[in-house]
Amino acid sequence: MGNRLRNLRPLWKYSWANGEQVYIGESGDVLLHTTTGSRLAAYVSAVPHWLYFTPLRKHQPFWIRFTTYAAVVGTAGAVFGVVIGAWMYSPRKRYRFTGDVPSRVPFRGQKRWHMILGLIFGVATVTWTFSGSLAFLPFPQPQRAPTPPQASLSLAQPQRSRQNGNAGPAIALRGQVQLADFATLHPRDLLVQYLGTKEVAFTSFDSEPLYAVKAHNGTAHLVTLDGRTINEIDHARIVDIVKRTAQNASAVEVRVLEQYDRYYLDRTRQQPLPVLLAEMNDAAHTRHYIDPKTASIVGTYSDRNAARRWLYNGLHSLNFPWLYNYRPLWDIVVISFMLGGTGLCLTSLVLAWRAVGRKLATTSSVRVRRRNTVLSATRS
Repeated sequence: MGNRLRNLRPLWKYSWANGEQVYIGESGDVLLHTTTGSRLAAYVSAVPHWLYFTPLRKHQPFWIRFTTYAAVVGTAGAVFGVVIGAWMYSPRKRYRFTGDVPSRVPFRGQKRWHMILGLIFGVATVTWTFSGSLAFLPFPQPQRAPTPPQASLSLAQPQRSRQNGNAGPAIALRGQVQLADFATLHPRDLLVQYLGTKEVAFTSFDSEPLYAVKAHNGTAHLVTLDGRTINEIDHARIVDIVKRTAQNASAVEVRVLEQYDRYYLDRTRQQPLPVLLAEMNDAAHTRHYIDPKTASIVGTYSDRNAARRWLYNGLHSLNFPWLYNYRPLWDIVVISFMLGGTGLCLTSLVLAWRAVGRKLATTSSVRVRRRNTVLSATRS
């Protein structure tokens, strides 16, 4: 069970003979579904990557410190290895082996491979371990307002909001509604009208109550209480509401994005496009990305979370537009670094095992000689 479910406990866990398991919250929603295959995949991916071992992870403060310090140690070791490797590398081939063969690297065998891999993939290893050490630092998370269809059909009362100059755009776009406002159209009528519906959620726009309907294929749209389908909210109305929330409305710049940019991007291409980019031009350089189909803010960035965007997401996942926009370039680069890093780790393990083995063998031989000396002295 991931940390995202920690604050949703208690949960009910149900298991089936075929290996499926589900975790259900107090709301009755299925919060997590796993299979035997997905759990096995996790044990060779996410679990070792995040050190997600239950005895360690259940002590969350200790787990966070342990993983952070481990990444710091890894960063220091990688930096040390890159520096030593660059210092020992000889462009003029000053090293000589049997037969007077010149070489740029003063090693053979596993040490040679380790140094070559370190010189090629060492910098990437440093940036990856360094960015990993930043995972739990107090970076503000990118502010992503969930799209209306996120919640399953429920009779929970929508949150009341204040639409005034001090309210944020996410609140102002919704406006103020109450559960009683939805009385003229029951959710079950929508399930009958829109066959293949996966989720129905209460939402609103500018204090107008609406339903958000999401189909099984992932498409979503809004429905008014008189049954009309809204494929897209008028851009001018969205811009007007966003400007009302700004300290300086005349400074707000809004334009349509047809493709992902350096902040708003998604490797799986599931984040909605096109979106409205509202640059507030305030002191924090705030940028809001608004989905006009649902009038929802799907991403917000400012100076507060720009550091995380580049130092963590950028360096750790190579989350850069010039790679994402030319798939499968991103896949090729990432897989290449993964293979190189794996080779670097394997050669490290082999060399460490040999060093430990020699140390153990030396220690054992010393003990044997001491024992034999004691026995000889005793017999004499």
